[in-house]
Amino acid sequence: MEEKKLDKYIFNPEEVLGKGSFGIVYKGLRNLDGKSQVVALKKIPAEILQDKSKLQSLYNEISISGKINVEDKKDNENKENKENKENNKENLNDNIVNFLDITDIKNNTYLVYEYCNGGDLKRYLRFFKTFDEKMVQNIMTKIIKGLQVLHNKKIIHHDIKPENILVDLYPNVSNPEEEQEIIRLIKEKTDPKNKRSKQFDNIMPNELLLEVLSNSKMKLSDFGLSKYKVETNKVEIAGSPLYIDPNLLKSDSKLETVENEKVDIWALGIIAYELFFYDLPFQPFPPSIERLKQLFQKGEYTIDFKRHDKISKQFISFLNVCLQDEQKIRPLTDELLFHEFIVRDPDEFTYITIDNYKDAKYPEGDYLREEGKITMSIKDNRMINAYFDWLDNVKK
Repeated sequence: MEEKKLDKYIFNPEEVLGKGSFGIVYKGLRNLDGKSQVVALKKIPAEILQDKSKLQSLYNEISISGKINVEDKKDNENKENKENKENNKENLNDNIVNFLDITDIKNNTYLVYEYCNGGDLKRYLRFFKTFDEKMVQNIMTKIIKGLQVLHNKKIIHHDIKPENILVDLYPNVSNPEEEQEIIRLIKEKTDPKNKRSKQFDNIMPNELLLEVLSNSKMKLSDFGLSKYKVETNKVEIAGSPLYIDPNLLKSDSKLETVENEKVDIWALGIIAYELFFYDLPFQPFPPSIERLKQLFQKGEYTIDFKRHDKISKQFISFLNVCLQDEQKIRPLTDELLFHEFIVRDPDEFTYITIDNYKDAKYPEGDYLREEGKITMSIKDNRMINAYFDWLDNVKK
């Protein structure tokens, strides 16, 4: 298919990166000051501009993305010398996808973003099925740091999920050609359509892939449902149902106590659970909002020791602080970055195994309702600080 060109942009319509809130996202090139830069071009279909509600989402995407970049650029200019400013002017934030431009190409409107070479986090979750706690800690720390930037600017993302977390792979090699080859192998190996994935094991073992992933950047994207906290004037069911704050589904929800950054904290807990168990704590079947409301009303999810050899009290505590029905109990991102699951070395965590979980003493209450599982409740905050009294002399 013929490449499309206009002014400083060029792209091939067959090089599709994925689908965003509004339409298809293409891989393209931007020529600026004699230099070529790979970018992501998000096409805005003409019908979006005729739909009032979708137009509002488009406005949110542009204004919020632009606000983050402009303010971060000013911060960089205040802190960095002239040389560093030139080097970093297109690399404003390590944990948020940077918005570069808005342009028209052959009567179509495109939003231009920095290109993240590794696809989204969902790609790697599908490939590995589950991550150990060290990798979950690594990924969650990067996501929280991105959210911290938004929340400190009074911005609610409202659609945090693995598909909206983009990966910028960093192989940590000095040879550019070797770097590109490693990235190519990783993308081909993790391609869900690739039936020959295991053929890459000798040249791209999973251990190397995980090492690259741990060194890579995780960036929040897709701000179509985002909003400024001060501009929120009603309770909205916004975001993907499987990651939605249960308070947004309550008929008696009050705006001042529900529509705030804590909706994103709930989604963090869901993602952490999903990364570790390759499952969701609340998954309605059959899928429906009404069934989801019933699950939330019961408010229980399980920590299944049959899915992992060991699970730490630090991880259980992290889930517990995020997955609280009462929003004011959930921490802010500034506080969450100091949670013991985030700041401590996983080698120093206190772990339980399927062999000794029955011997652990918990706060008052019956948590061991099923063999090999702990039952957690979103309405019970007694375990927030992980007051488990493990076997006193056993530390793993």
